[in-house]
Formats: sequence, C-alpha cells, structure tokens
Amino acid sequence: MAHWDSQNGWIQFAFANEQDSYYLPSLMRVSFYRYLLYSLKKSGYEAVYFWEEHEGKYEIGYMDDVSAQYYDKVRPKGLIKKIFGGQGSGDGDTDCWTSVQTAPDVMEKLFYSIAGSRKRTALVVPMTVFDHFFSNNARTKELLERNRRQGHSGNLVLLTASIKAEESNDCLTREKGILPLLFEEIRQAAMPDGIRHLYEKLKDNMADRCVYLNGLERRTIRNIVRKNSILDSFATIPVSAERIEKVTDVIDWYYHSETFRRETPIHLPENEKREYQVIDRSLQNQRTCDIIADWLDQTAPDMTADEFRGYLRSHFLRDNQDCYIYTDSFLLRQWDQLKVPADIVPKKTERKNSMDQSRRVLHMIALRGDESIDRENMEACIGQLRRSLADKDMNTFDYGLKAMAYLLDTCYETSESRNNVWNFYKKIFELSEEIQRLNHKKENYHNKILLYQTEWRELIPRINGLKKSNRNISEEAEMNVLIKRAVECKREIDDAKKNLNINKSLQFTWKQSIDNLDQHILEIQSGHSVDVQTVLAQAMDMHHKILEHNMGAMKEVSRLTKNSPEMTDYMEEPSLTDPAAFEKYFQELRQELDKMESF
Repeated sequence: MAHWDSQNGWIQFAFANEQDSYYLPSLMRVSFYRYLLYSLKKSGYEAVYFWEEHEGKYEIGYMDDVSAQYYDKVRPKGLIKKIFGGQGSGDGDTDCWTSVQTAPDVMEKLFYSIAGSRKRTALVVPMTVFDHFFSNNARTKELLERNRRQGHSGNLVLLTASIKAEESNDCLTREKGILPLLFEEIRQAAMPDGIRHLYEKLKDNMADRCVYLNGLERRTIRNIVRKNSILDSFATIPVSAERIEKVTDVIDWYYHSETFRRETPIHLPENEKREYQVIDRSLQNQRTCDIIADWLDQTAPDMTADEFRGYLRSHFLRDNQDCYIYTDSFLLRQWDQLKVPADIVPKKTERKNSMDQSRRVLHMIALRGDESIDRENMEACIGQLRRSLADKDMNTFDYGLKAMAYLLDTCYETSESRNNVWNFYKKIFELSEEIQRLNHKKENYHNKILLYQTEWRELIPRINGLKKSNRNISEEAEMNVLIKRAVECKREIDDAKKNLNINKSLQFTWKQSIDNLDQHILEIQSGHSVDVQTVLAQAMDMHHKILEHNMGAMKEVSRLTKNSPEMTDYMEEPSLTDPAAFEKYFQELRQELDKMESF
C-alpha cells in the first residue's frame, strides 16, 4: 500500500495506470481514485479532495463524509455549483462522488486554502491540470513564493501522471515549465546533457516524494494470489498459507527478474504496462497455475516460504529498474520490427547484444520525449537496417548497427563532426551494398562455371567414343555438334572467369574504400580534424572510377566473346577428312578441359 508523508515535502508525485485494477488488503478490487482515497486516509489525511478539469471547467471532487463536511470550512466564498454524481471517480460509484465547479480565481484561492488548512488534508491533482493552471505568469510567481514559504506541513498536494511518458514529458522537461521551476531535482533530471534516464533520475532525486504505483509490489501481488485462492468460486490455487506465499514470490520474481524468466519453464503474459489486472486474469487460468505448482513441487517441495525466498535470491538476479514508464514511440515500433533471421549464425550473440543496447538507449530517449531531436537520421538508419535484413546483407547490417549506436550516443550533440560521421556511414552503406550485389554476382559466376564444367565432363567421353569408332556420316555430324557445344561451354566458362576476376578486383577496391572511411570515423571520434569534403569526394571519385572500369571490362568481355578470331576459329567446323587437323583440334579442347578442372 502506497504511503505519503507530507513531512517529506508539500508536493509529491504518483505515476499510475488509471485503467488498472487496484486491490485493498481486504481483497476488494477498487478503481484508481478509490485506491488513492484509501491509501491517503491510511497515511493520516483526514480530508481528501480531487481537482479535475473537464472541458475547460475546474472541479473539486470528494468521496467521503469527512471531506464533504470539511469542504464548507476550506472553500472561499464565491459562485459555486455542486454536482452530485460527478465523473471524477471513474469506477461507476457515482452516488458517492460529489463535484463542485469553481471559477479559475476561486480555484486558486481554494488551492491555497486547502494547503493551509488545520485539518490534515490531501489534494490530488493531475500533473497536466496543475501544469496548465499554474503556467499563467501571475499564478507562477505566487506559487513559487508560497512554495518557498510553505516548507513542511501536515498537508499534501499529490500530482498524478499516467505511466505513458507522452503525457508527462512536456510538464517535466519544458525549460520554463512550472515543475522544473519548483523543483531543482526535476530540472536536474530533465537536463539533456547525456542523462537519458529521466524517470529513473526523477525517482532517485525525489526519493519517497515520487511513487510508481505500477511497480508490481509483492504485497499487492499477494492480495491477488489470496483472492484467487480464497474468494473465487473456482479457486485455481490451493488454500494454503505456504503455497500462497510461494506463488506470490514466483510471480514477483517473474516480473522483476530476466534470469528467472529465462531459466524457468513458467510463462506468464507479457506485461509492459505492469498491470495488476493482467496478473489477476492469468491466475484465473488453471493451466497457468498448474505449471507454477509443478515447478514448485519439483524445485522446492520441502522448503518453507522463507527458505524458498532465499533460494530465489541466491539463484536469480533481480532487475535494477524500479520505475516502469512506457512510450508509444514510432522509432521504437520500427526498431522492434527488426528481426534477424534465425539461420544467421555468425556474430549472432554480438548482434543481439548490440541491438538490445541500442533499444535500451532509444527507449530512454523516447521516454524523455526527445526522439524528434534526430528522428530523420535515426529513421533513415533503421530503414537501412530493414533493407539489409531483407537482402540478408549482414555486413551492411553490422555497419548499420554501428551507425545507429553512434547516432543514439550523440543524440544530444549538435556538432558538425556528428553530421560528418553520419555522412561517412551513409557512404559506407552505399559501398557495402555494392559489395553485396557483387557477392550475388560472384555466386552466379561460380554456379555458371560449375554448370558448364559439368556439361563439359559429360561431352568429352561421348566425343572420345565417337572419335575412336569407325564413324558413318551421321556419327561424324553428331561428333561435330558435340564439339561445337564443347567450344560454347569453354567460351561461357572463360566469360565467367573474366567476370569473376573483375568482381574480385572491384570487391577488394570497395573494401579498401570502406576501411578508409571507417578509419576517418575513428579519427573524428578521437577529436582529430578531417577534411570531410575531400574524403567524400575521393570516395565518390573512386566509386565512379570503379563503375566505369566495370562497364569497360564488361564491354571487353563482350568483344572477346563475340568478335575474337580465336573464338571464331573454335566455332568453325574442323576438317573431318584430315585426321591430323582433327586430332590437333581435339587435343586443344582436352587442354582447355584440364585448365578448367584445375580452376
């Protein structure tokens, strides 16, 4: 159960998923607002009010008799409109909820009246409502002065925010926003100088003044387990104190320990938003509970609950993260769609680690609301990675991972050198993709050579057999056709060999160019000065020269295969009446075969 002590600070924070189900020690399931009412009352606050804004109108709501009776003492005089059955609670119990509409100037007086009341009072305000209301210059000045004088008191202002980062980022990071002005801790957490862990930093800086209600606390998990063991008509968990404690620890460790998830056969639903209702639904599935029970029976049949907890601590590491904010980030969605094919074995672990690290950093940047800082380049890099995977071009993919890591590492930098490095990486992508295309061609050339060599081997015995026999006219004609085909095979093999040699030369040159660009990137990262335009011009010049050389070589191959007198001689029919000429021609073909078989 969350606990707020106003002695820690007049204004405190609660991040929560309002759509989740919350559970009281009595095992009653309640809405977010009723959970806040209960926990604030348990923390000693006698009157609890909820400040909301609907369609530009401000409202104060309350749900209990003490708050209702005390409201007449704290409210300023002015025009008010009381509405019974207001919309604030969000749990359907509208008969217990009362809302009071107030004008903005009355709302400001009411805010300070509640803050200075003699009875211990808590005011719950959505962070966005608080931010919008006090962004007015006059109100900002007054609040800063009141906050300076307020110090510690028995009263509390609890600012609530969604667990979706997009709904609180602006309030926390806006340079002249009211929250960074009120709290140096928030300003420090929101500084973009390499600190990406905004919400973790906020928790560290504000300690108990900042609570994340979706942390999946053990005590609440235990209430859910007890409910599914004791209260449900179709209980899925045996009514046993020991078993309830052990199942609680299993679920607690499952959602807080990656090693536990990886090393046990237990599978609970993915739970990115850390919702208690997801756990509740999963425990209503008998098969899920049976799997947990089987694992417990095999692993800890004779352990007490305390011994089992000690076993978990000694065998499975818990995650360090203690606050769970999520984001609907476009770039993160694009990143999560990158799937390395399972059959790509080389560097598999290295690539996975690199992708996981980049995702963590991208997630931090997105949580801060900063992905728009360099979205264009990061989106282009993810697009490059996606194309490389589609082509199974893992060399270019690896360069893409290096480039993405660099973009993320330097996201908050605006130096010219950063743009230079990115331009070098883009040129590396082009050259690496050219190498990939050459690899495909090389494979085709090898297949072509193998195909025609196989046909050659089949032709030679047939020609040899006809040569040794007493041939009639039809057999001589058949042998002539076979010899022509053998010559064609040789020509095709020669073409493939020439293209293969050109291919190897091009690949070597392009790899040299990539190595050169890679070296310049290291120089820039080390702080050395590099003439970027010259380097890129040289790379472009090399690229064009290679293409020109490639086209010239192809033309030369075409000229040799179509116009060479040597080829024309091979295509001419040998004299069938001159045994010496025929033998000479046949021996030349055999020599060509020997050369090809040694290739």
